[in-house]
Amino acid sequence: MNRRIGSTRVLDAGNRGRRLVRALTLGGVRARVGALVFVAAVVGGGLPAASAHADTADLAVTYQINVAHSGVQTDGSLIPPLSHRWTAAFPSSNAVSYPVIADGKVFVTASEYPNYGTHLYALDQADGHVLWSQAIPGTYDFSAAAYDAGRVFVVNFNGLLRAFDAGTGAELWATQLRGQSAFTSPPTAANGVVYVGGAGSAGTVYAIDETTGALLAAKFVENGDHSSPTLSDTSVFVAYACNQAYGFSQSSLAFLWQLLDIL
Repeated sequence: MNRRIGSTRVLDAGNRGRRLVRALTLGGVRARVGALVFVAAVVGGGLPAASAHADTADLAVTYQINVAHSGVQTDGSLIPPLSHRWTAAFPSSNAVSYPVIADGKVFVTASEYPNYGTHLYALDQADGHVLWSQAIPGTYDFSAAAYDAGRVFVVNFNGLLRAFDAGTGAELWATQLRGQSAFTSPPTAANGVVYVGGAGSAGTVYAIDETTGALLAAKFVENGDHSSPTLSDTSVFVAYACNQAYGFSQSSLAFLWQLLDIL
């Protein structure tokens, strides 16, 4: 994604193998310079529609691709050379987020700078045209998205977490996360729960029901900014400035451990 024109470029790999879309690792939450590139391994016509029940290894569901934030996907069918597939430009946007790729779509949030707020866009995976969009008002130009089970979850700087139907863009619910004033980390969603971190007065980690938007749990942490919750099979992890890291159980956020390096 180009900072000046807010564009997304997609490349194809014309080789044998499954028809999959892959996102290259992006070093920041929102692309400031250069381009964000999508890579597809294609045989023949277009890309098939993805399924909400597809193996999540074939998707990019949050920041750094997966709930572990590894930033890595491997597939033997993705072999250069690559060719340009499509470019999507976003009006008035100078910063565009990492891509969330699922359900045959590419989801991004785009800044409205110099105005406050962002927009959530759902692009057709095959040709890049806009299928639907939603305004994401809020302070500054931050928002971030995650996907799970047919829903897209977006949090803005003010801690308003919203869920959208991935197919239609219809808003399903909106929940204001209380107790903090600055939300700067992408959400992570899996197994029916969305995890979000907030800061302002120390920090809080939140667990929210994906279906209803109800708050399931909230736990205090020493800091709460710039750490997208990371998931293992059973646990949630966050790490913050001043060399602090925490482990919690999923859903309940029952405290497991805290690592504090005072050196």
